Amino acid sequence: MKKKLLFLTAISFSFFAQAQFGPQQLISVNGANEIYPGDLDGDGDIDVVAATYGDDTIAWYENLDGQGNFGTRQIISTTADQALTVHAADLDGDGDLDVISGSQADSKIAWYANDGLGNFGSQRIISTNAISVHDVYTSDIDGDGDLDLLAAEFGNNLVTWYENTDGQGNFSNSKIISPLEITPYAVYPADLDGDGDMDVLCAAWQGNRITWFENLNGDGNFGPARVISINANAAQSVFAEDIDGNGDMDVLFTSLVDDKVAWHKNLDGLGSFGAEQIITLNANLATCVYAIDLDNNGSIDVLSTSEDGKIAWYKNTDGQGTFGPQEILTTSNPSTSVYGADIDGDGDNDVVSGGADIVWFKNMHPLSINENQIMGVSVYPNPVKYNLYIDFQNNTAIKSILVFDVSGKKLIEINGETTQLNLNHLPNGIYLLEVKTGKGVFTEKIIKE
Repeated sequence: MKKKLLFLTAISFSFFAQAQFGPQQLISVNGANEIYPGDLDGDGDIDVVAATYGDDTIAWYENLDGQGNFGTRQIISTTADQALTVHAADLDGDGDLDVISGSQADSKIAWYANDGLGNFGSQRIISTNAISVHDVYTSDIDGDGDLDLLAAEFGNNLVTWYENTDGQGNFSNSKIISPLEITPYAVYPADLDGDGDMDVLCAAWQGNRITWFENLNGDGNFGPARVISINANAAQSVFAEDIDGNGDMDVLFTSLVDDKVAWHKNLDGLGSFGAEQIITLNANLATCVYAIDLDNNGSIDVLSTSEDGKIAWYKNTDGQGTFGPQEILTTSNPSTSVYGADIDGDGDNDVVSGGADIVWFKNMHPLSINENQIMGVSVYPNPVKYNLYIDFQNNTAIKSILVFDVSGKKLIEINGETTQLNLNHLPNGIYLLEVKTGKGVFTEKIIKE
């Protein structure tokens, strides 16, 4: 069993890697307005939670074998009236992923506690005044170590946050980040000014705007809207990632009417953004954008979905934000959400999407243990309880070391070399270690016990 585990955690990289994706694989025909991938039952693989508008349902699908064979729909709730959005995060601090939903007809934001095995409790109300809430997300907004909640309240023209008052999932009333942010459609938390706290991005539908709000003191008091773009015609989604590889957060968005996927460079690492850089104008009725390394070369690529049925990706050809042509995975699944995640446990990022159906696509890039060994990096012990040791060989030059959770959230970032990582503060579970070197990128799944 140990030899098999070591084989599965070995990941390949190549300077000329090119992701190729297999055919669409069906998770569910029930469809979803939004999905979110995460390990819901604590078995170390990626499951999928979904919000379905038509039947008011929040449900999840178990990855039965860790290889992308999914079980039947498991109902969490049928009382999210016209469910629009869903997210998974540890709201009560017990080490597993709970589920959060937002629904339109009842103006409700709610959450459901997980027992760690994918058995969810009854609906717990956060708000019944979030009119037509289109997006929810979690982050530690006030810097107290627990996860708070962000919301795009479309019908209220508000961007809001709700404080997790005790770290156990009891929430305050809404706190306004931005009044009169015209029809906010999406929100996303990111440290845009490099000061160590979470700022907030917003995509505004009728305002055609992408804006951000500075978390002034790291305690959840926000400054006025700072405009990044006024050319996002019916803005649909917004995301932040280091597109150009210089260590700060850039901003991506999609806009529906102009079929656009674009990004803005963070010019100074302090939240001053450059002109729009178009990735494509061929995402017809573009709905969602997501950014992750798909070809295992250490740079951030981009995924998009659109209402014409197209799911596509764009290769970051130079690691600095020059993107190649649109590469289409399918044209048959009108979709509103997309993520990159390792669905089949082989060490690369597959694609999972929700829309008319819930589907995933296997990343077919061939894997080789030898390629990983060439990086000149090894880690031990694995599984680990306290300290993870990193051994650099063959004069390997280390640029950075990062640790991510199974949802892709960055937990640790160290620029430069270190030979020891203290993981004692992390909950038990599966993590991804990424070491960027002068020879490529080494990654390995880490089991924290």
